[in-house]
Amino acid sequence: MNIHALLNQGPVWMLAASLVSLPAQSEPRFNFDATPGSLPKDVVPSKYSLALDLDPAKESFNGVVDIAIDVRRPVSAIILSAFELTPGDVALIDGKRKRSLTVTENTAKREWRVGDDRTVAPGQVHIAHRLHRRRPCVW
Repeated sequence: MNIHALLNQGPVWMLAASLVSLPAQSEPRFNFDATPGSLPKDVVPSKYSLALDLDPAKESFNGVVDIAIDVRRPVSAIILSAFELTPGDVALIDGKRKRSLTVTENTAKREWRVGDDRTVAPGQVHIAHRLHRRRPCVW
């Protein structure tokens, strides 16, 4: 079929040409503040490092977790997701300064509230904590 025959098909050709020229639609960019979730938006985790002591012969495990966090606004505590975990030592590391924090568990919300009597100032910090999985694991 030559070009003249295609052009003579009129409406079909025009419909095909108009569909090709439509702009592409894409998903909106990720927006942390607009994303639903139960944790506050005042602290934003940027990196997780885990060291877990796993033994398939045991029904539980221990571990150490380091979370890099961007504190956007001053907060009295940091809320962490923690389902079926037992907290150990928790520390806030701000540059070379390290301070111990207390953990308050909220099992209904599956969260830990970590803090002390001082405010956590905006900036980059790390939360380092030990944990223990208290229920049997399914491997």
